[in-house]
Amino acid sequence: MRGVHKIVECDVLIIGGGLAACMAALEAAKRGVRVSLVDKGRLGRSGSSPTSGGVPQAAFGHADPRDNKEMHFKDTVIGGEFLSRQKIVRAMVDEVTARVVELEEIGVRFKKQDDGKKFYQEKRLGSSYARSVPPLGGSVGMLGTLRKEVFNREVDVHQWLMITKLFKDNDRVTGALGIDVQTGHFSLFKAKAIVLAAGSAIALQKYTSANFLTTGDAYLAAFDIGAKLANLEFLEFTLIPAPKGLAIPMAGLSPFTSKGGRFFNSLGERFLEKYDPERLENTTRAMIVSSTYKEMREGRGPIYMDPSFIPDEKWDAEITFEYAPKLAKAGIDCRTEKFEWVPALHTFLGGISINERCETGIEGLYASGESSTGTHGANRLSGNAIASCLVLGARSGKFATHFALGRDYGSIDERNVSEEIARIESFKGDEGLNPFEVETEIQDLAWGSVGVVRNEGGLKSGVSRFEEIRKEKVPRSKGKDLRRLVKALECGNLALVGEMVARSALERKESRGQHSREDYPIRDDKNWLKWVKVYKKDESVACEIEPIRFGEEDLRPAG
Repeated sequence: MRGVHKIVECDVLIIGGGLAACMAALEAAKRGVRVSLVDKGRLGRSGSSPTSGGVPQAAFGHADPRDNKEMHFKDTVIGGEFLSRQKIVRAMVDEVTARVVELEEIGVRFKKQDDGKKFYQEKRLGSSYARSVPPLGGSVGMLGTLRKEVFNREVDVHQWLMITKLFKDNDRVTGALGIDVQTGHFSLFKAKAIVLAAGSAIALQKYTSANFLTTGDAYLAAFDIGAKLANLEFLEFTLIPAPKGLAIPMAGLSPFTSKGGRFFNSLGERFLEKYDPERLENTTRAMIVSSTYKEMREGRGPIYMDPSFIPDEKWDAEITFEYAPKLAKAGIDCRTEKFEWVPALHTFLGGISINERCETGIEGLYASGESSTGTHGANRLSGNAIASCLVLGARSGKFATHFALGRDYGSIDERNVSEEIARIESFKGDEGLNPFEVETEIQDLAWGSVGVVRNEGGLKSGVSRFEEIRKEKVPRSKGKDLRRLVKALECGNLALVGEMVARSALERKESRGQHSREDYPIRDDKNWLKWVKVYKKDESVACEIEPIRFGEEDLRPAG
């Protein structure tokens, strides 16, 4: 096929290289089908997973026998302010303990109690009981083990490859095209089923907790062929250390707050006493971030974490491995010194709309991990992102395999492949806008319009300007080398994601979880127990509102 360097055929194609993608690949491979995995970076080192901490919530009840799967379910649904898809939550809480044991069987080591048998468990943001299970070596150690196992299972791995387009035959997905970000060569994948597990669009915001920044590749690939996305107004912000004003991307708050670290404002006030006097630093992430933002905006910043309240017995490898070395490079001893923290984007709670089988509504297309939505609702419990990746990653691989078995390959129109290659090559050239400058403009716009706190004026302006950037500036972005060409492609994705986020946030006229509107400051269960969905219509972004349909067994808000 003209312009294509390589053609690969497989039963199941996994797009992504983090925790959910690895779980999907392993689950598919154990069923004896041909599995290919495509990662934009290096398998196990790209996306948000390596800087996530890797700590899942799993209700073993080892730290507190009162904890169980039902409590995990309730904490998740209530913490998500009733916007979770509860069948997905039920699957997660029921299966995550088995997935943790499975990880242990393939070589991931978890912190244990003194008896060496029971898991050591900690209480983290939003949880009723100590439920989180820290892995030794953190997320880097966990992903290293999974990487090794993926290769051991003879998964066909393609690294440094950015998927730019999916193809359909009628209503069924049939393949994908990708560009090698190191050589510029194009690869075409023919697949009977595809799993999207390539993360979200962390690079949309200028301040982030992750080192490897995802750019909405999975979102746009699904959107382009008719899949719907939902809950994109819920950008999950966290706090990251910023000693001496230098922001340092890190996993998040919980390693400090779960062990006893305390936040203070510039006046020396433990300000969470005003916002959540019962839970204090054990409140939800949304509360910590919004209260921090408010303190800073009202002139009581900067905000400091004081780690001296952490008892010696809780000062463990999780902090010393994940945090201490980075802070030490900034001249901070995080065992004894107070240091500044600032808001930063941590993850997307929205994504491709799926059901409990990880189906997207496009035949043969599945999604899991941060590419999907349904688990967290409006706010995420600390540790549930990892739990969701473990369970839904495995489920997406399993159900994609079930779909692929016994099927033939669908067709891929060569004209569509040629058109996509031509679109990508249109960004080549010496004359035009610098895509790195366009990216900075997108990030500045996102921080101002769809940041921690929003309002109607800012959102309307955001919609208009994101659309303008997408239609007018991105096409004029040129890359005189491959690095700039790839950045131009990413800018196109980020501008469209930014528009989808702004449109979704403009629709939701209330404040709930990680969506905070100055002009609608109250949670409105009467009118907004609903999902905001976006989809492609005539090359534009359209919105629809879908009410939550509670089943007989589902939890509902009081009243």
